[in-house]
Amino acid sequence: MKILDEKRAPNPRRVRAFLAEKGIHVPFEQVDIMSGAHKSADFAEVNPIQRVPVLILSDGAAISESMAICRYFEAVQPAPPLFGKMPIEISSNPWLSTSGTRIRPWLISKSPKSPPGPKRTSREWLRSFEFWTRD
Repeated sequence: MKILDEKRAPNPRRVRAFLAEKGIHVPFEQVDIMSGAHKSADFAEVNPIQRVPVLILSDGAAISESMAICRYFEAVQPAPPLFGKMPIEISSNPWLSTSGTRIRPWLISKSPKSPPGPKRTSREWLRSFEFWTRD
């Protein structure tokens, strides 16, 4: 198993952060997208979309797209549950968001800058940030 990666690209960065939070170690193989290595015929056989990251499984199957890779590892190793356990947690989960336009309570609660005090439930965090999450 390995992940085809490019350190400077944002989508592979999401996968690396997800794996770090899970404590999962997977070897990475760098693909130089600046030289167009991801546009080669060999790479297109692995991922027809010709983007990184790509997870290559031990049986040769390939999973592309950062969220699909994160979902695969969440299913393989459910603890800690980064996508959440309860529907309210899953629906407001920052790992599932592709939009950076809203403040995510889960990220704020995990931030080292969080104010000291009693731990809050996900529901309490959501209520405290309703202003930011309204449409």
